[in-house]
Amino acid sequence: AANYAMENVDAGNLAGVLYYVNHEVVSVSCPRHYDITRIIRLKATMRATWEVYTSGAQHPMFMPFVALDYGACSGPGCPQMWAKWGFNPGCQYVTNANSGPFRYAHGVWYSFPGKCPSRKIGQKVGECERTEPGGSCAAPTGARDCTYKLEYAGEVSIDELTGIPDYGAFCAQHRREYLLDSGHGTGFSWWDAPTDPGRCAARLKMAEDLFASKYPN
Repeated sequence: AANYAMENVDAGNLAGVLYYVNHEVVSVSCPRHYDITRIIRLKATMRATWEVYTSGAQHPMFMPFVALDYGACSGPGCPQMWAKWGFNPGCQYVTNANSGPFRYAHGVWYSFPGKCPSRKIGQKVGECERTEPGGSCAAPTGARDCTYKLEYAGEVSIDELTGIPDYGAFCAQHRREYLLDSGHGTGFSWWDAPTDPGRCAARLKMAEDLFASKYPN
């Protein structure tokens, strides 16, 4: 699994991450999408920009979510968003337990724009480091270029969570974790029935318990 800088990344609460893994990662298994093998936990410290904080009566902390693929904002209007809000974390609700094809309760995704969010990883050089400073910093102040700090706080592998002892052997046996067209795996059922909120809640509880057992403090 690759290691990336703690900026220009999308993240989620655990429900949002399990939705992403179920829908986009294990559904393209052997190999998995982007060769993703683990779920990393992050500790986030943040302070919203004044533009975001004063944009609503309830003093919101987040701007709209932006997709950051390979470290670059892939949606339209990103420069306009930075100009309006600053390089502030974004968020959006993605799943709920009552409707939709994946019923993980209260699933949320977050976006953390960093240096040169207009360029992909490996291309973040030159003038864009000055003109697009991003929001990552050591001690967030709410300035337009200092809104969050992300710290590594542990990880679990998808294999240990779902009970796959040897992923290479799993694939060699022509088993599959989950298939979008059928809604279940092949010779494997851990990710089955995503429209069942009870099954989704059980997966979420298993992930929570695994993190708690590995990192009790």
